[in-house]
Amino acid sequence: MPPHTRHERCTGEALLTPVHAPMGFCARAPGSGASLTRRMRALASCLILLSLWLAGCSDFGRENFPVTPQGTHPVVALRYAPSGERLFVAGAHFLSYSPDGRALGRALDVTLVQLAVTQQHVYGIEADPYELLLFDYDGACLSCAPETRIPGTVALTPGYGSLVASADGSTVVAALVAQEGAAPQVVRLVPGATGAQALGAVLYTGEVRALTLSPDGALLLLSLPGGQVEARDAHTGEVRWHYAGGSSAERPPVAAVYWTTSPAPFAALAATLPLQPLGTLDPATGALTLLDAEQRGLQLSHDAPPVATTQDGRFLFGREEVGQRRQVGALSRYDVQRRAFAPLLEQGAFNALALSPDGARLAVSRGTEIATYSVEELLGAPALSR
Repeated sequence: MPPHTRHERCTGEALLTPVHAPMGFCARAPGSGASLTRRMRALASCLILLSLWLAGCSDFGRENFPVTPQGTHPVVALRYAPSGERLFVAGAHFLSYSPDGRALGRALDVTLVQLAVTQQHVYGIEADPYELLLFDYDGACLSCAPETRIPGTVALTPGYGSLVASADGSTVVAALVAQEGAAPQVVRLVPGATGAQALGAVLYTGEVRALTLSPDGALLLLSLPGGQVEARDAHTGEVRWHYAGGSSAERPPVAAVYWTTSPAPFAALAATLPLQPLGTLDPATGALTLLDAEQRGLQLSHDAPPVATTQDGRFLFGREEVGQRRQVGALSRYDVQRRAFAPLLEQGAFNALALSPDGARLAVSRGTEIATYSVEELLGAPALSR
């Protein structure tokens, strides 16, 4: 593999310095004929230089790979398989890739705009007319024949959460419209089934802004018009609690709720886009823990999801925005406990992000390129100065 070139945090001549550059200095250290003291001093100097170079030029363990787009769409969604062994991509010519960027399976002949991944299958929303399609992991469409098509079309929501799966891949739900003019229905899908048999229990009927599932697939959260949030049993549709946003200063309206791998769902506020972090909701009661007002300055994109959370729920990764412009400083870290915001990378706006199931890698798409980063290195990185 050719040596990588450092990108993000190096300046001046170091920007073009290959990874193995310090080794040239070490190679010129005194040889075996030199005294032991001189050799030890040279080795110590080499190690100091190498550590300083690595600290100043960290690329956060980044690994890049390009993908061939499907049509004119960029990569618009990324999802890991529950095992972490595959990364699924919406907007690319292939549905799945290995963690090191090898295309797997067969090429697609449709363009997808959203994805939901179960333990054995992948659901995708086809770009206009927004039909719901079922694939196996290798990209074979299981519902493209007339007799296997899943009825209805997907009701795209403002929060881009019309189709979601739980983190463990056990449960998947979608907001579907049976026919033009009908009210959307949030339906639990039967994994692997096609045709009318793919549609399970109707969990909710009416307009929704976004859907999200608990990591174990047991609880469904509905972001509703008017800043309301409703929690329902993801198997039966039974209402567990209702958050009445806007009823008091302590209960502001919630634009959308997102729940990835963290213990509590992340609530976002948006009178106008972009989204602003608001706090977290207690999954058992719906009680909202508000961030301090001065700590809500992070403005997030309204993609699905706009943030990825570390497994302990302490840190969020998302795209910073200013007004409705995507900020050049694309990837940002937010410490929920310390209420501290840190911009990390200036590599241009990205379209999607996903956290690997083990929490070790963060995948980010920019146009037709996907980069994965070490979460450990991102968490320890200092903020960029602006």
